[in-house]
Amino acid sequence: MWWMAKRKIENWIAWIFSNIVAIPLNFYKGLMLFTLMYVLFLLLAWWGYEEWKKEAKKIQLNG
Repeated sequence: MWWMAKRKIENWIAWIFSNIVAIPLNFYKGLMLFTLMYVLFLLLAWWGYEEWKKEAKKIQLNG
């Protein structure tokens, strides 16, 4: 959360990694709704990463 507050793009990589770990663990335990939830979280984290990357590039070009 600290990285998010400081607007560090690395936080999205941490979220993506944690979701990639959580998806198979929940699937293995038979928790399909949690698996689906973490797939959704993974998609949102990927989207957030891409958006922050675009924003950083835009700031760098205008900077």
